[in-house]
Amino acid sequence: MSAATGIKRWLVNKALNAKTANYAANGRYNHGCYDALVFKKVKALLGGRVRFMVTGSAPIDPQVIEYLKIVFCCPILEGYGLTESSAASTVVDF
Repeated sequence: MSAATGIKRWLVNKALNAKTANYAANGRYNHGCYDALVFKKVKALLGGRVRFMVTGSAPIDPQVIEYLKIVFCCPILEGYGLTESSAASTVVDF
């Protein structure tokens, strides 16, 4: 996204700012227009059918989780437990 130039860069920045403000105001990370125009391509990098993500590492900075929710348009669940085996069985939704 940082490689975008001109109008694409303007649109990406506008989309990120709008979705960040929307997330701060009401906790929603979806936006009908920007998800279809900008973030659909980002979601397609992971196959396009992302419904949620689970992380089982050390606690992630809340700003990183917020960014991932906004960019991938899905909930991020933070697992508690061993990364290799049980993190996805006990999760926290931020």
